[in-house]
Amino acid sequence: MQIPSDYVEGYEKARLHDPELAATYISHLFVGDTDADLVVEDMASLSQEDSADFIKAAMEQNETVMHDAPESLRTFFARLDTPPDWFDPAATLPGSRLFYRFPYVFIASLVGAGLIEGFSSGIAKSFLYTGRLFDGNQGVRRLKQNNRHQVELFLPGGLERQGEGWKLTVRLRLVHAQIRRLISAQDDWDSDTWGIPISAAHLALANTVFSARVLRYIQRLLMLKPSAEEREGFMYIWRYQGYLMGIPEVLVAHTEEQANHLFEIGMMCEPPPPMESIAMANSLINAAPTLVNMVGPDSEKLVRKVYRLSRALIGDELADQLQYPKLNTWGSLFFFALEQRGKALYNRLFRGNIPDAFELMTQISNYERRGISYRLPDSAHSELSKKW
Repeated sequence: MQIPSDYVEGYEKARLHDPELAATYISHLFVGDTDADLVVEDMASLSQEDSADFIKAAMEQNETVMHDAPESLRTFFARLDTPPDWFDPAATLPGSRLFYRFPYVFIASLVGAGLIEGFSSGIAKSFLYTGRLFDGNQGVRRLKQNNRHQVELFLPGGLERQGEGWKLTVRLRLVHAQIRRLISAQDDWDSDTWGIPISAAHLALANTVFSARVLRYIQRLLMLKPSAEEREGFMYIWRYQGYLMGIPEVLVAHTEEQANHLFEIGMMCEPPPPMESIAMANSLINAAPTLVNMVGPDSEKLVRKVYRLSRALIGDELADQLQYPKLNTWGSLFFFALEQRGKALYNRLFRGNIPDAFELMTQISNYERRGISYRLPDSAHSELSKKW
């Protein structure tokens, strides 16, 4: 089996715990997305506008426009138009209810811990390579797009064929394929050392972060345990999202237990957080004030608060590896939980001036007047690409 050189040591450790899963994870560092990769390859000769028009037509099932689209694009959407036999929209509802009870806290757990853990893996190399998170307004737009995806994914019906959650997920899959194609063409990407950009292994690891790891952190941030039905519904949503993202079935967790195990084995395989992880994690936290349009001294306080919460969630070992500032985290999770419960109670009793959680989520999400953009990047580097 071919093993990227950065992963040899981690693989030897992981295979002592689960040799089959460790081998599966490592082998998928060289696996992309056959269907989506073929689509972006076939559309490489088209202008950004023409490819976006074809993708939009496919999303909206406009057969007139799709008649002239590449066959690979038509085949790609035909395979996704009908959900698998196991998918039941009703099974997602308990997960939706859980998310919309505490949407802001879910985002806090994602930004303060889940994404940080995800970016401590080799996937950070692909993201840092594009530079989009560091590209001024485009970086903030990228974070708001991520929030929009969460908002739409958990709306009832969001994952059905005409739902915005479905469309944003499939759009993201094609964006990943395009970035994978663009980065792979660069001379300075070392596949023998790192695997391919945005590999199936790293997408599967990200899926566990968004699902089981976020559930773990929401429990710590609120100091309560969601019901078994809510947790199962939440995992069900991410199972289907993984299917839509083209993650190989062998790496899509069906349960919270499976997802946590996959995360643990995957992270054992990963090398220590590289420089790219340090840059991504700290940039993510320092972007928090911009995301909520906060400036001045209050923005510095918010960054410090997020650093404190993040360190409390991910632990001192990883925080130190990511070069976080040294902060005392005593009581930070308790007081955060108290604050969130107090706001929820106040709003429920008095409907005061504290923004409703859903309203707050839409404020920090990307909603453009012209609707979802289906443009794909046309350069591996964000500053050289046309807006997408």
